[in-house]
Amino acid sequence: MRRAPDSRPIHSLQMEFHMRTNLLLLATALVLTACADNQRTTEPARIRSTGSSASGDMATREGLGIPQAKPLDNGFTQVTTVKSVAVNLGAGGSGSATATCPVGAFLIGGGYALSNGDFAIDSNAPNANNGWTVHGTVGAAGPLAVTVTAICIQ
Repeated sequence: MRRAPDSRPIHSLQMEFHMRTNLLLLATALVLTACADNQRTTEPARIRSTGSSASGDMATREGLGIPQAKPLDNGFTQVTTVKSVAVNLGAGGSGSATATCPVGAFLIGGGYALSNGDFAIDSNAPNANNGWTVHGTVGAAGPLAVTVTAICIQ
């Protein structure tokens, strides 16, 4: 059996050469396919309105009538803001205020407003009762009033 200078059989070197050549050809084919000019675009298909009304009842895409999106009466179409009563806190006092979404609504956000003064926030977050709660401590510049707002959807 003939051997190469690095003591491997010649047959092994020929197999290695063929494998490398095949891998190189495969990689070249993949690169050329990826760079081809006739690829399909990833942008959405163009939609053109068939009506001239502002509401545009129907649109056409590839010859098919597709209704445009409109809010449904049974979907999440109403945004409601609920404000808490103002909670008055004296200087150095701590307390919290809460605003709760009505039954059937879902909390999507919230926040608070201060009448004036210095208020160190401990918590400003959703609570377990489908509402928003703010808790904190008034500084020496008190008193102040805290009002919380919950933003809900129905």
